[in-house]
Amino acid sequence: MALTSGSAVPLSGPGQAGHRWRTAGIGLAALLAVGLAATGCTSSGTAGGGEEGTRTLIVTSFGGSFETAQKEVLIPEFEKRYNAKVELTTLLSAPALAKLKAQGANSGFDVVQFSGGQEVEAGTLNLIAPVDAAAVPNAANMVEQAKRGQFAPAFALNSTGIIYNTEKVTPAPTSWNDLYDAKYKGRVGLPDISNTSGLNTLYMLNQVNGGSGTDMKPGYDALRRLMPNLHSVYRDGATMTQLLGDGTIDMAVFDSGYAYLLRQQGQKVGFVLPEDGSLVYGLTMNVVAGSKNADLAQKLIDLALEPEIQVAFAKAAGYVPTNTGATLPADLAETLPVRSEIERLSVADGAVVSANRAAWTEEWNKIVAK
Repeated sequence: MALTSGSAVPLSGPGQAGHRWRTAGIGLAALLAVGLAATGCTSSGTAGGGEEGTRTLIVTSFGGSFETAQKEVLIPEFEKRYNAKVELTTLLSAPALAKLKAQGANSGFDVVQFSGGQEVEAGTLNLIAPVDAAAVPNAANMVEQAKRGQFAPAFALNSTGIIYNTEKVTPAPTSWNDLYDAKYKGRVGLPDISNTSGLNTLYMLNQVNGGSGTDMKPGYDALRRLMPNLHSVYRDGATMTQLLGDGTIDMAVFDSGYAYLLRQQGQKVGFVLPEDGSLVYGLTMNVVAGSKNADLAQKLIDLALEPEIQVAFAKAAGYVPTNTGATLPADLAETLPVRSEIERLSVADGAVVSANRAAWTEEWNKIVAK
């Protein structure tokens, strides 16, 4: 089994998911324009446009196609609507949380984006601010998995599953147990636990084998049993894509958004959410506690929750909308996990993950290094 870091490609994308090739985005601008016009939400018709002067929001980003999509879909509309500027700084979830812990409001950020549930710990430590329901009215229209109590809800959902080569893997996998099939010895890839999908993999291997947040032994044992089938543990999506593309591996655990983009690129891959369960996780924007631009930051969050913005973002980046009023067009609904699939998935206990992440990582590293 090879440990592959993909160090030649910058880590980027939600959950340290790595670089994603941007989609062609054909019709994206038109889709967004039509949707905003239909609801009267164009920048020229928005009350308060220009009331914020020329203030600048400093916002963390995951880089890659995620950042490209936000620059195409979200940022231009926000800047026009509020006569403001947004500066994106590529900083993944874990280091963003670490910087907030070290510097708090002096971190230089107004908004931090998380993909691995870090908002739970950040909220507990009072590093992020609750949202004002009046300032973020779209927060009232969220699916259950997106809700974060007093804090900003997730603006998009992603899920962990199995991406597989449709020409080599028959029948299609349906369960986590399919990763153990002897005919795929040395043909399976897993994301590292530093990646949200890697942590979710360990979480699910533990859950389907009878473990719990306080008893991870079944998960560790399941990971050990899987080792003969593993070819690689990768830290980013670019490495995973290369391994699948050149035929080195036949199955890989990763996220649904990435699978969507690979199919958009014409790769012969399928994606399955295992019938024995998986995890859905949200992408969140969070106002940094003490930010002098908190009011403007909440406007950015509310815009990211608008149905039309979410549909356009789904088309650009492959994430499932969280606003109950966001309806995907038929062609997009056929390629993204539908909401009914997402609704059957679990949400990891953020408090448990936060308290145990370091210990889980240490044990994971011991197992995969052998």
